[in-house]
Amino acid sequence: MKRKKFYFYKCSVGDCLNKVYSPGAICPACIDKLIKLDVRIVFCDKCGNIINLQILSPDESSEEIKLMSSLCSRCDPLELDRLF
Repeated sequence: MKRKKFYFYKCSVGDCLNKVYSPGAICPACIDKLIKLDVRIVFCDKCGNIINLQILSPDESSEEIKLMSSLCSRCDPLELDRLF
């Protein structure tokens, strides 16, 4: 009997370390965060990937900005300079 190999990939949310079964997928923990109203989504302005999901504290207003743009470590030129 031939055994089937399973490969795991990292969740596509940048700061999450959970594993998923297919590349580009989002883990269930991050999906649960995404559907909540008190979460701020930080995404890369250049490539569009989700960098981080931040849960807003109760003191922050409900009118707080829910989407923020930034640069991920792959697109940030300062991060690339540290590689050389």
